[in-house]
Amino acid sequence: RSVIAKGEDPRLLHRRTSQAQQSEDRASLTFKMFVPQWKELNYKRLGPDEPHKKGSTRTQIDRYLEKDILPIIGFIPIEQIIRADVLSIIRKIEKRGKLSIAEKVRSWLTQIFRHAVFEGLIDVNPALDMSYLASPKPPAQNNPHLEKEDIPQLLVALANYPGDIQTKLGLKLLLLT
Repeated sequence: RSVIAKGEDPRLLHRRTSQAQQSEDRASLTFKMFVPQWKELNYKRLGPDEPHKKGSTRTQIDRYLEKDILPIIGFIPIEQIIRADVLSIIRKIEKRGKLSIAEKVRSWLTQIFRHAVFEGLIDVNPALDMSYLASPKPPAQNNPHLEKEDIPQLLVALANYPGDIQTKLGLKLLLLT
């Protein structure tokens, strides 16, 4: 009532107070603190986890977050992260020759920052359009097909193969197609 007596709108005062609180919260929210929110949303889309699979998407995301992303921007408040920070992560991965991983990391970072934009934590996605600066991938090198004269050698190797019978049968079936 005292607010009304002063001639102020209580809803407007409440809105200003909550906006000030949100600004304080945004300033202290680091990238590392925000990532679990994105993971919770994104992992639901991925479906059930298959931890026994080495290359599962969740495993890859966790591995590269810990290895390449969090050491560089993990403790920076999310609203202070700029394009140069994101680019340094991508360049570091590209220098190792892991261009396909750099592409995945770029995609994940774009998704994480897009989620931050939708949550109202940042105004601009610093990872957007990073593909423009990406190193070009080398052309794919396909394995050559099997020549006719190599088939007998393959059959001998297949007969001596100590592995799973399904693998042997699958390869024999493949030869018939």
